[in-house]
Amino acid sequence: MQIPVSGIVSAEQLAQHGISGRRLQAALSRGQLDRFARGFYFTPDSVTELHSFAEVAAVVPEAIFCLHSALFLHTFDYPGSP
Repeated sequence: MQIPVSGIVSAEQLAQHGISGRRLQAALSRGQLDRFARGFYFTPDSVTELHSFAEVAAVVPEAIFCLHSALFLHTFDYPGSP
């Protein structure tokens, strides 16, 4: 079974693409999807260094990134950055 989406997706988006609960569980067992929060999944090929920020934005759309996280997202160096 191919997963017709890539990146971070919600269970609702998967359902819109015809992925039933049973197919979702099968995809999780085969490692085609990983769960990171209730109702939110990602394809393993989509993981990047910005992945954790994308997870937050998917779960909390009104999230505001500030200070160090905003500097990181905009690729600025700041004192103490790795």
